[in-house]
Amino acid sequence: MNFRKIQWIFLIIFISLDCFLFYSWKQMNPNVNYNNNSSSVIKEMESDSISLPKTLSSSERSGYYLSGNINNQELINQSKEQVQLTNLGIIGSLRHNISSINNSVIYKNIVNGSHYKYNKKMSDVLNRKVFLQKTKYGYIFDSTGEIRVRSLNSYASSYIQNYVYNIKALREKMSTISEKKALISLYQNNEITNNTKILWGQFGYSKLLETNKKYIFIPTWIFALKEKNANYMVIKRVNAFNGSVIKTSNSTVQVDNN
Repeated sequence: MNFRKIQWIFLIIFISLDCFLFYSWKQMNPNVNYNNNSSSVIKEMESDSISLPKTLSSSERSGYYLSGNINNQELINQSKEQVQLTNLGIIGSLRHNISSINNSVIYKNIVNGSHYKYNKKMSDVLNRKVFLQKTKYGYIFDSTGEIRVRSLNSYASSYIQNYVYNIKALREKMSTISEKKALISLYQNNEITNNTKILWGQFGYSKLLETNKKYIFIPTWIFALKEKNANYMVIKRVNAFNGSVIKTSNSTVQVDNN
């Protein structure tokens, strides 16, 4: 048995275990009991001066385990402009005023640009224009599937691009937790401090792990938080299958908001 097969066997075991834990968690936390408990937790959060979004969904979603791979050399081969390969992704330039850069500009000037869509909320947090890769399963809220356009003196100076190829579902669709449950999980895991404002929550896919040059993505609740008097915002992620806080290098990001 070669190393690649061993890797995939471990991956299948990991996903199966994650599904089992999620099913067990659901069995031990029926909705009627959870709804009663969530109200008290929300009140506790408010008493800690945690400002919640005006709308906080209690509806469950659904999603998949996804796999895909990044081939930045392919992006370089297809590009008509001069671009540079770095460990962050493909770096290129755009000759546009930053205010004029929209989906249409990205479509026309960047390889596979039509596979991305502008996301205002993430752009506001990162203080640059962010375009998320869209798939038939949903959006990738991760640097592995984004275009980030940086500006210099109001003009777009450069962009960083990564693109996920060959995206496939690894198993059937599964139900996920709601936005409210995900936020409560953050709070109960001490990931939200007092006097914090929850700016927004969004649902998408985040990278979970990498194996054999393939990436595994899971449905994720992504939250933007800002502490009182802080000059930066924080992005946190919650596994939407089991409610666990995702602890990776890009799961909690402090972003300068000046």
